[in-house]
Amino acid sequence: MKSEFYNIKNTTYYNEWREDIFNILSNDGRKFNRSLEVGCGSGILSRELKKNNVVNYSVGIEPYAEIVPDNKFNKFFNKDIETMLLELDRNEKFDLIILADVLEHTIDPWQILNTLSNNFLSNDGVVIISLPNFRNLVTLYKIVISNSFKYESEGVFDITHMRFFCLRDMKELIEKSDLTLSSFIPSYLHKKYKFFSVNRLRIINMMTFGFFKFLLADQVISICKK
Repeated sequence: MKSEFYNIKNTTYYNEWREDIFNILSNDGRKFNRSLEVGCGSGILSRELKKNNVVNYSVGIEPYAEIVPDNKFNKFFNKDIETMLLELDRNEKFDLIILADVLEHTIDPWQILNTLSNNFLSNDGVVIISLPNFRNLVTLYKIVISNSFKYESEGVFDITHMRFFCLRDMKELIEKSDLTLSSFIPSYLHKKYKFFSVNRLRIINMMTFGFFKFLLADQVISICKK
């Protein structure tokens, strides 16, 4: 059931360009035959992956976006994730599954990831997971210094988040789903240098010799394999 709090989100929320995930996948050099993007929004990431021949055939699931052009996906489902997992053909395997900031919006992310990895991921498949990192300097400042847990329309304090994760929690989530964690990557490391925007974090990370690498990260990307 769609929460009324999704109504306060700006339409740009569903059109975010995940440059970080695109760069990780395109720089890796691997070509994926079939991909599943869960919580795909308007489908920009899958469109660019297909356009650049990183992905051949793509399926998208998005319960909240109102418009998703048909030409971006070979199949698209406008249903909630839990329902869609019950309806997907379990003989349909994917060698790439993308969960870009979606699991924290669900009641049982452990079960969802477990179902995806055990029933829909091919034997040599890859899962890309992006999650908000609750243990970052901005979040700690708001809680410890400002003494507030004020919800917002998006970001780490997104009012539609149902679950919260730090690095250790992300690792446990992955391990309970019978996946192997290849690496944790702070999202900002795969975005362009723009000193006066959030991507200045890449410069700060270099200036501090990587000591605060994950404390600077409001999003962490996990690369997982079966």
